[in-house]
Amino acid sequence: MASIVRRRGSVIWTVFFRDENGKQHCRSTKATNKRQAQRIADGYERARIGVAQAVGLKGSKARTKPDHDANEIMRRYVVGWKKLFKQAESGKSWAVHQLVWSVCAGVELLQQIEKSNDQELIKVLRYFARFRSNWPVMKSPHPKFDCDRKEMTEIFRNIELGENLPFLLGKEARSKHDKLAEIVIDLISKVGVIARLYEIYNDRDWLFVGKRQRLPSWAKGAVELPPLTKETADLWWKYVRLLFDKKFPNPSEDPTFKTIVRKKGSPGVINSAVRDQVRQKIHSLARK
Repeated sequence: MASIVRRRGSVIWTVFFRDENGKQHCRSTKATNKRQAQRIADGYERARIGVAQAVGLKGSKARTKPDHDANEIMRRYVVGWKKLFKQAESGKSWAVHQLVWSVCAGVELLQQIEKSNDQELIKVLRYFARFRSNWPVMKSPHPKFDCDRKEMTEIFRNIELGENLPFLLGKEARSKHDKLAEIVIDLISKVGVIARLYEIYNDRDWLFVGKRQRLPSWAKGAVELPPLTKETADLWWKYVRLLFDKKFPNPSEDPTFKTIVRKKGSPGVINSAVRDQVRQKIHSLARK
C-alpha cells in the first residue's frame, strides 16, 4: 500500500509506493494538504494494481520480473520498431508501408480494447492516458468507418484521458483552446517535465537510461510546486514566465502575438499585456 510522509523542513507530502515489479519508489505529491496527498498516493496504488493484474500478476505474491518469453518479445519489438522507424525516416517506401500498417492496426486494436468490457486492460490504458493530452483514434470521411465525436468523447471518458495533467482538457476548461492556450499548455507541461526529470535524476531507486538533459537552476524549486489550481496558478506562473521569457524575449516583435493581443502602445506596454494574458490563461486552464 502507498504511504505518505512529510520530510523535515518541507510542507510538501512525499509518497512511497511499489511498482508492479515490486520495486520501491518515492515521488513528491506536490500537495500540502494531507487528504489530497493521500488521494494522489492512492492513484499510484490503483495504477500499480491495474498494470500488475493486466500482465498476470497478483498482489504481493507477484513475480518480480516478467518471464523470459515476455522480455524477449518486448526486446525484439523495441529493436524492430527503432529499425523500421529509421528506415522510414530515410525514405524507404517499404518501411513507410509497414509503419502505416502497424500504426493503423495498433490503433484499431486500441479501439477494440476501449470499447470492450475488459476492465483489467482498460486499467492499463488509463495508466498511460491519465498523463496524456491526446490519444489516437481512427478517423474516416465515411460514417461507417469513422470514430465520431460522441464515440470519441465516450472513449476519452472511459480511459480518463488527461485526468492527471496539471491543466484541464475539453469543455471543463473555462478557456477556449486558441493559439495562446496551445502556447501556455506547452509551457505548463514543460515545467512539469523539468520537475519530473529532476526527481528522476536525483532518485537513487530510479534506473535512468540515456543522456541526461541539462536542467535549469530553478528545477529543484519546481519539484515543490503544488498541483495547478486556481489558488496556486500564480505559483506556477513564476516558473512558466521563466520559460516564456526565454522563448519569447520580446513578445511585441513576435508575429505570434499580433493577432492574439491587440494592444496599442510602446513595446514595453505590449510586452506587459502579453505576459498578463499568459498569466490569465494559466488561471483559466487550472483546475478548481
